[in-house]
Amino acid sequence: MELRGLGNVLHIAEFTVPVPESFGQRIAHGSALTKRDAELLCWMHAERIIDALGLCLFDNLPGLQRKHAERVKRLGRWAPLVGEVVSKPPDTPSPIPLTLGTAPEKASIPHSPSNVAHEWDKYIGECRRFIEVNTMREENIFYELEKVPRTGDAVYDAALEEVESAPIDVDAKQFLQRYCTAANVDYPVFWRSRTVGPVSRRVCLTTIEVPGHEHVTASGWLLTRMHPSDARLCTLWLF
Repeated sequence: MELRGLGNVLHIAEFTVPVPESFGQRIAHGSALTKRDAELLCWMHAERIIDALGLCLFDNLPGLQRKHAERVKRLGRWAPLVGEVVSKPPDTPSPIPLTLGTAPEKASIPHSPSNVAHEWDKYIGECRRFIEVNTMREENIFYELEKVPRTGDAVYDAALEEVESAPIDVDAKQFLQRYCTAANVDYPVFWRSRTVGPVSRRVCLTTIEVPGHEHVTASGWLLTRMHPSDARLCTLWLF
């Protein structure tokens, strides 16, 4: 999974750690600026979870498990030995997830290249990245304020202001369906939802094309701890 914010892409890797049912579901988590680092951190977190629950990583290889226990002991942690009697309660907490800290990317202004073709390709890439970084930085200001980024179009932005100041209308979907029937246009079947915003303030942004006006996109947001369907209802309000 990719989370974009502050000009960075934060990659997140997660999987369910296979442990006895008595311990419930345990999720290993790793997040970093690269997919490789995120995956490595995820595996490292899984190792820590297994150790914390008193389980053996190498229950059929006593020598290898002993080396593992000695290694983590030098790191200030603990791991059991094969045959060691360990009784951990089912509610034993998992270690905290692992992450590599992020910092805002500061994209420098690209300099015009010479007439060499490969330098122009690099220049175009730098321009594209410069625009992307600064666009995300400006959009994150709105996400911090729990708003959809403004477009500069007076009508569209006024509609956003009205939507964001009003409570969620659970009947908005029915209104849209009636509009599509009356206008003889197709009801949108594709909703695009993605997680955006700075790492400290993640929001779910949902967008769809306005029926009959495919060049116009309706947007809605909601905090990620709430259900994505509520973001879709916010989107429908724009109609």
